[in-house]
Amino acid sequence: MKFSALWSKVPARGGEDTKPWKRFVRSWALAGLLVPMALLLLARLQGGTWEWPYMTVVLWPSVVFAAAADTVPNVPVLMNVLSLTTSMMMNVGIYTSLGGVLWTLSRLYKGPRAYGG
Repeated sequence: MKFSALWSKVPARGGEDTKPWKRFVRSWALAGLLVPMALLLLARLQGGTWEWPYMTVVLWPSVVFAAAADTVPNVPVLMNVLSLTTSMMMNVGIYTSLGGVLWTLSRLYKGPRAYGG
């Protein structure tokens, strides 16, 4: 058997194409991480203030945990980092859950035949 014949039978990216829902949910999880980073960068570019607080709360629902650490005076830096990290990871969880729900709803709307089922 030729090597090229073996190579053509190898699935692309380890067979990941057989589970498109994983890619969909992972993209939502990545968005859940990138959105807070972009909002923090945007706030930094605006001089460290939140110019659009309502948009921030809608796009980053767990920002209240990060904002709570800013209200207490003389908080150690580690505490601020932990609250910010916790808030961002909660946002990743929220976006991942939203991606899973949207995938399920799209599957119910399109029906199982659209996915080869």
